[in-house]
Amino acid sequence: MIPYAKGWYQHFKATVPAAAAAALTPYHLDDARRMAVQRRRGRTFETSGRVNFMMVVSVVNWETTLMEHARAYGASHHLDLGSPGFFESAAEWKAWRAANFAKVEAFVREHEDAGCLNVLFLYLSEFHLDPARIEALRSHNVVILNFNWDDVLHYRSWHRGQSVGVRRLARMVDLNLSMAVTPLSRYARDGSAVFYWYGIRKPDEPDPVLPPVQYDRALFFGSRYGYRVEVMDYLTGRGLPVDVYGAGWGTEVISYNELAHRIPRYALNLGVSTIGYARKLCQVKGRDIEVPMAGGLYLTNDSAEIRHIYEPGKDILTYRSLDHCYRQASAVLEHPARYSEVRASGAKRAQWFSWDARFRYLVELLFDLTRR
Repeated sequence: MIPYAKGWYQHFKATVPAAAAAALTPYHLDDARRMAVQRRRGRTFETSGRVNFMMVVSVVNWETTLMEHARAYGASHHLDLGSPGFFESAAEWKAWRAANFAKVEAFVREHEDAGCLNVLFLYLSEFHLDPARIEALRSHNVVILNFNWDDVLHYRSWHRGQSVGVRRLARMVDLNLSMAVTPLSRYARDGSAVFYWYGIRKPDEPDPVLPPVQYDRALFFGSRYGYRVEVMDYLTGRGLPVDVYGAGWGTEVISYNELAHRIPRYALNLGVSTIGYARKLCQVKGRDIEVPMAGGLYLTNDSAEIRHIYEPGKDILTYRSLDHCYRQASAVLEHPARYSEVRASGAKRAQWFSWDARFRYLVELLFDLTRR
């Protein structure tokens, strides 16, 4: 009962403010561009083509990917502020944030390069930095951006008197990047420049070569929590042949290299793109791109977020209920070959949203905004 109540609380916490913002201040890309250009007033930027990324990113697992792909466009420096968890008191938290700001300020001054377009890339929330201090980081040749992957649920969020939201931080930086459609109007309502982090595929990028299916089973990987438990219990309870890997399932945790090998060789890969305990609140996650890009046929929750990237039935498969998930999965396992075109289309489409493609989009966006 408690997880169910948490799920509904999280659902309404995210959707009601987003719906109100969309009604009052619908998101428009041109408005976001104008706001971002206005932020550059009084500052000049080096636009010769070289980029200097100063990445303030706390690394837990996948975040190293950000630094790897930033390096393709010039210098990339990294500062990790850590993830200590909530503090016993707000005073301790504020002292930690003050120390963090001193580190970030020294980091920027050390690595700023007058011959490049300097980009202070923050992957942070207000938990890490006091938004009021951001103004002190500005210089004539530094663009400050913040990327957030939790802004559907935590656009504005507090715990123990400590913020994990991004609302005030978003208003202070030059521009924001989001992986979700849902919160865009919330940024717009607050006068913050935000851009959905699209990708740009290289014109000569080859289509992926897909290996033949070897396992007439479904695959799911990831930690055991939230709605995932209900989905997996339902499918296995109905006898669907599915292999589950990850922490909490009583199975091994397989490496990324092993996953990359297995994903395209399973008849079907299952996704659960819900957030926290909610059943209907969804967010595009890493696996939503990684699985199709690796060549795996993908079945995940139907949502506006996933439909913003893929065309269901053409690129991936989606489900609207537990029973629908079972029926879709069963149909695939009965005749895997019938879905080869969906699998190939998904692999091709996912390349538009690879990290390489996303950084290509970001660099073009940055130069476009700073040249205006």
